[in-house]
Amino acid sequence: MPIANQIVRYASSSVFKRLLGIFYAFIKPKLLTPEMLGLWSLLALLPRYSVFADLGTRAGMRFQLPLLRARGDHAGSDQTQASVLLGTLATYGVVAAVLGVFAIIWNGAPEIRWGLATMAVVVLLRWYSGYRRTLVKAREQFPILSRANYLQAILTVSLGVPGLLWMGIYGLFLSLLLAEAVLCLYLGLGDQRFPPGRFSRERFVELIQKGAPIMAFNLFTLAIRSVDRVIVVAMLGLQQMGFYALAVTLFSLLVQIPGAGREVMEPNLMRRSVAIGNDELVRDHLFSPLIHSAALMPFLIGPVLFLLPPILPVLLPRYEASVAPAQVLALASYFMALVFASRGLIVSRGLQLPALVVLGGALLVNVLTTQALLSLGLGLVGAGIGSLLALIGLYGGLYLFIQRRVANRIAGAEWFEVFLASLLPILLTLGLFLALRQAGLADSSTELLPGIVGWLLHGLAMLGLLYLDGRHFSGLRLPGRARRA
Repeated sequence: MPIANQIVRYASSSVFKRLLGIFYAFIKPKLLTPEMLGLWSLLALLPRYSVFADLGTRAGMRFQLPLLRARGDHAGSDQTQASVLLGTLATYGVVAAVLGVFAIIWNGAPEIRWGLATMAVVVLLRWYSGYRRTLVKAREQFPILSRANYLQAILTVSLGVPGLLWMGIYGLFLSLLLAEAVLCLYLGLGDQRFPPGRFSRERFVELIQKGAPIMAFNLFTLAIRSVDRVIVVAMLGLQQMGFYALAVTLFSLLVQIPGAGREVMEPNLMRRSVAIGNDELVRDHLFSPLIHSAALMPFLIGPVLFLLPPILPVLLPRYEASVAPAQVLALASYFMALVFASRGLIVSRGLQLPALVVLGGALLVNVLTTQALLSLGLGLVGAGIGSLLALIGLYGGLYLFIQRRVANRIAGAEWFEVFLASLLPILLTLGLFLALRQAGLADSSTELLPGIVGWLLHGLAMLGLLYLDGRHFSGLRLPGRARRA
């Protein structure tokens, strides 16, 4: 199959998976109490963190196998596969065992005990499915991945909804196990043999060295996005976590488009990074994505700011407390999109480990600010503000980091102008939101018409900003900045 067709099919399957995920994300609050939704949101973090138990070896294997295959080194390829399969079984096994022990000794709510036991099994299932996915990607067998995306999305929803209706959160646990088990069976059907190579400690360590920087960068990014949930549970309890979980779900939906854009653009960036100079690389793969992300995000954020207050209490009456934190996290999603746009240049230049200083600082800001604001009684809004401030600091820190660490001849004035231009849409959005709120067009009223009017006014203002920028949009610029020919 031509590579273009494979890309189209794989992208279509990813879109289908995301759309069905959006539907499922709104079904769960309908069928779960805030306490159980909060518990589910917290438990769902465990498998997400468990992927880092591979210590970066899968990322290393994905890039090493094509090279070994091109050299005709089949023995090296087999040894790499066996080393990753067996080495990660040990690391994932430790994580699963710890979760299993906690499930056994837990004396509290039975939902937590069964949730921990479920996640222990899911960790092991994802050890195998993650290995198989990496292997398929390394072999460029994208039709298999496309079918796997369709299968996983359909199984998750078709098993999850009846499970929720029948058994509540226990049905959710059971449906997750069944979906993951079927996915493992499907991914293993095409190649059931065990890799003929033997485990090599030296090869495993080599793969860790290759993949660990990317893994560490991704781990810190996930921690920044999720530590607020842990703090909310610890300080406010599961019910408040349930309200906050719905706000986090909306945040995740808002960043899916820029996140998907990052997945598409980064391979192209990797190819071009060896062929073009740093100046062109910065302008094409930092400045341009930043400006276009800044132009897109206000249109995604607007409905959450203006339409969520009147609509959510009607659709999900139990979750009215989710409105305010969701609006704050919607603003935070803008800066998450800018972080996505900044990430590629750091990875292409192998600067993940030095950049951890910036990510660590943002994580510390999130922890300290969220704890302080919750202690002051700001509740879920305080948790959202903590994440917002952390992501603002992360974007600013990464931007400054790239300017200093990527050698280039771009003038400091241009860096400053692009930075300000990237902030202009969110500043205008925030200013309009506060002004329209004062006018009664962006409050928590259950009246839909004022929200629609506020949303339309915000959209017109954003379109006006793009129009003033020029009929053929090529990037936001500060007023008075010279136009490109």
